Amino acid sequence: MSIRAIIHSGGLFQFGLEGVDNINQQLYASKGFAVLVPDILVPVLPKNAEEQGVFPSENPRMIEAIARQVNAAVDYGVERGYIDRERLGIIGTSNGGYDVMCTIVSTPRFKAAIARSTVVDQISRGWQFDNGSGGWGTLLEEQFGASVWQNRETYIANSPYYFLDKASTPLLLTRGKEDDNVTTQPEQAYIGMKLLGKDVTLVEYAGEGHVDGNWSYAHRRDLLERVLRFFEEYLKSQ
Repeated sequence: MSIRAIIHSGGLFQFGLEGVDNINQQLYASKGFAVLVPDILVPVLPKNAEEQGVFPSENPRMIEAIARQVNAAVDYGVERGYIDRERLGIIGTSNGGYDVMCTIVSTPRFKAAIARSTVVDQISRGWQFDNGSGGWGTLLEEQFGASVWQNRETYIANSPYYFLDKASTPLLLTRGKEDDNVTTQPEQAYIGMKLLGKDVTLVEYAGEGHVDGNWSYAHRRDLLERVLRFFEEYLKSQ
């Protein structure tokens, strides 16, 4: 019998009982969820394709590449009867949150999505103030091979924010209010979704940074309870 499933997106070689995003996968299983943790590779310019987790591309298109890999992993589980194609959820933090956003603007197949500490806009990310400079902008120029003024289309093509009109999945966004890595990007995603009339919720935790493993016990517990309630609500049997 196929069962409801949570797709946990967050990078390479992360499957294991120790958990992803500081959540033990056995907890999901105890609630009746199948958990699938696919390895996701992203395209970068060939000169930057030496490290794990990337593959060379002359024209990096991360949204398309990420969504294709997530869908392939889900199709595998569905075809073998492991998971219910009608009760699919997806969750990720940081880079994994970006994976979530790339996926939901590409396909309506997921019934619930949670993006934690996510980036959605590569243009505003490049403007992010970082210790007196725009360090993210330099990194993005290396990744995309051009500045935003030289090739703004590439920055837009790799930014889920500009395709939020294509998203139909109910979305829960979370962030620590002291998160310097993504600053106000989750808020930007929330405003965009609200303006489009989408089903979206934003939860912010005062005094917390990027990685919830360092958060207070009260906030970590609240986050976990919200995640489980959200999936229970949207992935329940009809």
